[in-house]
Amino acid sequence: SSGINAEYGVTDEKGEVLSLVFKSDICVTGTDLERDADVCMKDKDGMMVATLPLNNITCFPHTLEGFTGLLRSVFGEGASHRVLPDFKEDVKEEGFVPNFWVHAIVKD
Repeated sequence: SSGINAEYGVTDEKGEVLSLVFKSDICVTGTDLERDADVCMKDKDGMMVATLPLNNITCFPHTLEGFTGLLRSVFGEGASHRVLPDFKEDVKEEGFVPNFWVHAIVKD
């Protein structure tokens, strides 16, 4: 079976999240990648499967207002800027809380 396995680690200090690290690998059992030198065996649901580690992604949490301010300081106040909750253009669901915010910004 193939699939991406994702885990994350949290770095915090006094209850405040400083960074998140997403660690992932992909199951390559039954593919040509199974013989790759970087493949390692990993337990998945009680079976050892060949997995290929993917690059870790480090994220640093910001508030929406703080990151928007950072972008405006880099790209300028006149830059065209849209904020999309969970990649959605128009969210009208009551109580909707996005998992993440996507910023689309173009410097004029």
